[in-house]
Amino acid sequence: MPSSRVWLWHPNKPAPSTSVQEKNYRCCCYLFPSPSGFPIYNYILLAIELGALSLSLLTTITPKAAPIPPQTWFNMIIWASMTVIGIVASRTLRPFYMQIYLILTTILFVLGFFGAGLLLIVSLIIISVPKDQYTREFERAITSGFANDQHELVGTIFMLIVCMLVVVWQAQLTYSFYFYVRDRQLEIEARQGENQQNRVLVAQRIAMKDPEKQEMLPPPPYDTL
Repeated sequence: MPSSRVWLWHPNKPAPSTSVQEKNYRCCCYLFPSPSGFPIYNYILLAIELGALSLSLLTTITPKAAPIPPQTWFNMIIWASMTVIGIVASRTLRPFYMQIYLILTTILFVLGFFGAGLLLIVSLIIISVPKDQYTREFERAITSGFANDQHELVGTIFMLIVCMLVVVWQAQLTYSFYFYVRDRQLEIEARQGENQQNRVLVAQRIAMKDPEKQEMLPPPPYDTL
């Protein structure tokens, strides 16, 4: 058993037929390589999270400060943990860490995208339907948590669209970097397999030419279990 895991699960696909290069894995509308964009994104996110944590701690020690809800602490811990895993994945380039990050972010991406989409649909329906006494009461009941009037509702719709675009961009960046880490490791394993096979063939050829040297040859490399 190796001392550190390389894969959380091994993909059932061969190594790329062409050389794995960073420039072929793009993000930000294909403007930048994701192997550079992904760590930058996580370092910026970590700085924002540390700033928010410091501000939250400062507000708790001020007189008459409202306590921070447990849900807020939980969300901050989850996001900070994901960011740290992303930084470790970008520094080690091990698929093991990137696959853990991929699972967590996929769950959040799906929840965030469909949650924002649901609010967007409800907001658009509220704006488009004719107004009467019953629809106004329904509108106040539905929008009381995120909009107080029609202007705030329009602003909320704009923010929801922006949030959905950000989620799509984050997903594209994350998956592009994962594909780079995955293909890079598959290429490394393919080269290791070729080198091991070449060493075995060389040893066999030497043994066929001079059988007396066969006992002097070291055994072919093998993986310890």
